[in-house]
Amino acid sequence: MNGLDNNVKAEGGSPSSDPYYEAFKPETEEKYPVKRSDALFAIFALVLAVFGVSAVFWGKLRLGYTLFFDVSLVGLTLYLAGKDTVIRPCPAACGIMSLVCSWSFAVTSNSAVRFCALIASAAGGLVWLANVSGKTAPRGDYSTVSTAAGPFFKGIGSAPAAARSLFSSDKAKSKTALRILAGVFFALPLMLIAAALLGNSDEAFSFLLKTLRRDLGSTFGKIALGAIVCPFLIGYAFYLKFGKADHTEKERPEGVNTASVSAFLGALSSVYLVYLFSQLAYFFSAFSGILPAGYKFTYSEYARRGFFELCVIAGINLVTLLIAVAVSRKDEGRIPVPVRAIGTFISVFTLIVIATSLAKMALYIKEYGMTLLRLLPSAFMVWMICVFISLTVRLYKKRHDVTSSALLFALVIISVLGIGNVNAFTAKYNYEHFGEEKILDANYLYQLGDEGIPYLVKAAESKDAEVSEKAQRLLSGKLLAYYEEDPFTLSENSLPSALTRKYRGWNSFSFARDAAYKSVESYLSRGGRLK
Repeated sequence: MNGLDNNVKAEGGSPSSDPYYEAFKPETEEKYPVKRSDALFAIFALVLAVFGVSAVFWGKLRLGYTLFFDVSLVGLTLYLAGKDTVIRPCPAACGIMSLVCSWSFAVTSNSAVRFCALIASAAGGLVWLANVSGKTAPRGDYSTVSTAAGPFFKGIGSAPAAARSLFSSDKAKSKTALRILAGVFFALPLMLIAAALLGNSDEAFSFLLKTLRRDLGSTFGKIALGAIVCPFLIGYAFYLKFGKADHTEKERPEGVNTASVSAFLGALSSVYLVYLFSQLAYFFSAFSGILPAGYKFTYSEYARRGFFELCVIAGINLVTLLIAVAVSRKDEGRIPVPVRAIGTFISVFTLIVIATSLAKMALYIKEYGMTLLRLLPSAFMVWMICVFISLTVRLYKKRHDVTSSALLFALVIISVLGIGNVNAFTAKYNYEHFGEEKILDANYLYQLGDEGIPYLVKAAESKDAEVSEKAQRLLSGKLLAYYEEDPFTLSENSLPSALTRKYRGWNSFSFARDAAYKSVESYLSRGGRLK
């Protein structure tokens, strides 16, 4: 890396003149001034890395990941916090909400929500840890991105320096460690022979050895992967604790001329003005609960025809305003009045468009029931409303960071979807509407996974013979995937005690799956039938 620095200087520049280089440049110190507490943290990091590998890869991102994330965030916070730590409200809120959001993995089986929770909780945790360690980037437009990403990549690049700090600081200690490892290595053959002999002499110890042999491959795999991950975790933590923070305000580019930005936004706004005039007759009809007079499309076509197109318009406006705020020429951080005025119009127009889209979708759901393809885009649009309000605030307040607000809103919304369990909510909504003479889509309940099973059980007990038979047939397919035995081969009196759950490890536990198991076993114990 020093060579790279020299090359840059030789070309007439310096690394610090490039903000992208400065943000992601790895730490280049030879060693960190580690102490005994740092060595103890390194041991903790190794255990944590092995635990994380077991929880994430062997637990399929369920309760195991939640526990790993929470322990990691709390452990790193305790390690990094000091007397000089200054806690800012927004990073603190991000840290708290990232802990809350991580529990989505233990609750819902919805893959889209879990993926978003993975990204959002990680980003919130990185912002919080950067604040605890004093590595928060200087305030500015979208500084939250630099706060989260900069220390992370620098920390990853600092893994070699962290390793040198731990293992080459004291030669005597290194020799002692090697002698201990050598003694353990030469004792391994005798350990194996003694274990085999003891296994032949005692049934209980023999059973323990068989269990260990069965899990030996996965255990070594977890340890090996944990050992690979551990140096990067230590490097990140050591950089946050010992690395140099750059709190100097960077010289910002002059920005694009106000006339050009205003003309660009004004041209886009002209299209929206024409659209508004053309829609005056029925623009707000979605709020009245009826279709526009003489409208030839059905409810379904009306909602779908408008919703997704307006979503795209909202996305275009979001990107446009974010770029305009970033590149417009500013006077001491203040956005020029023309850009501010046109940007406000675009933002308000977008909020009206989003509200209309949500009303259309509510009309669609009321007529045809709830699905994830209707609910999740609606939640995304609610997040867009929050972001556009934040963007409008930024147009008038120079120190407001849109990205921090957007991240915090995302954490809140994803937490509601995850912990509130969007799949269970959808299944409950549709089942209750079946009681109101709506058509129960048993196939869709089946597709909802763990959360749909309790409602399939209810449908299987329905008085409607057709619905009951279909639900029993779908439920039998689920049982084959959820139990080690084939339920059809067991006698009626042996259910459910003779059934062995396939998903019974702590790391793969989820509340939705546990509720599914309990509902099925309760149904079978009551003499429930399968097709």
